[in-house]
Amino acid sequence: MVDGEWKAVSPVPPRREEGAAGGTWELYHLADDPTETLDLAAAEPTRVAELAERWRDEAWRNTVFPLDDDGTLHANRPESEAELAAPVALVPFRPPLERFRAAQLTVLKSFSVEASLVLDDRAAGVIVAHGDQGGGYLLAVEGGAPLISYNAYGDMHRSRGAALGAGPHELLLHVDELEGLRWRLRLEVDGELSAEIAAVPMLLGMAPFTGISVGYDYGGPVDWELHERHRTFRFSGGTIERLRYVPGARSRHDPTVLRRIGEAVAELAD
Repeated sequence: MVDGEWKAVSPVPPRREEGAAGGTWELYHLADDPTETLDLAAAEPTRVAELAERWRDEAWRNTVFPLDDDGTLHANRPESEAELAAPVALVPFRPPLERFRAAQLTVLKSFSVEASLVLDDRAAGVIVAHGDQGGGYLLAVEGGAPLISYNAYGDMHRSRGAALGAGPHELLLHVDELEGLRWRLRLEVDGELSAEIAAVPMLLGMAPFTGISVGYDYGGPVDWELHERHRTFRFSGGTIERLRYVPGARSRHDPTVLRRIGEAVAELAD
């Protein structure tokens, strides 16, 4: 909190019993000490307390709370979010499944993508895409053959399968967790292995930045070279009869705990 020539800062977060204005506060007189080397907190306890309380008031006014200094708000999630990680069928050519919802299907877990297609001789385009230039993956048909593209934070990996003939086909993309927070991608076509990317870094944290789109690559492209050839590469020359995401086992590295928060809140409200 800066007030004119004075600055109060707490590099140590408050303990629960101290409340939001607690912590270990330091005080600097910026006019005389612009590099903040002389802590005057011990000499000015009243000023420090006033600035700490003002910080708390401003935090409420600017909707800073609740604080998440220890990461527990991310690790402890409401039980209602479990439904977001259930298998889901997505409709082609609609707006993309938004980013948070899409992440519940893929982040820190194995998963699979099931696609039922009916192709003619001119079939081409993106079947499903998730992500953008910051990281992502897509499954497409180009030149009559299936293509997996995986953007590992800018490091591109690609694998192509054998040509697909006209008619119905069942495609199954397995994304399986490996040790070291890595994935292996395997594409089965009509029950036979068609293409594989052996080991790539998982997409974690903020990635993928763009949600899941079916039948085209929405927004920033996953595969820039494919985008230069075809732009959004809308699927044509056939139909995507069904596309379904099936989340698998959660990684042992996933710290998330689902809690019955709704019931606890209801009890408090009563």
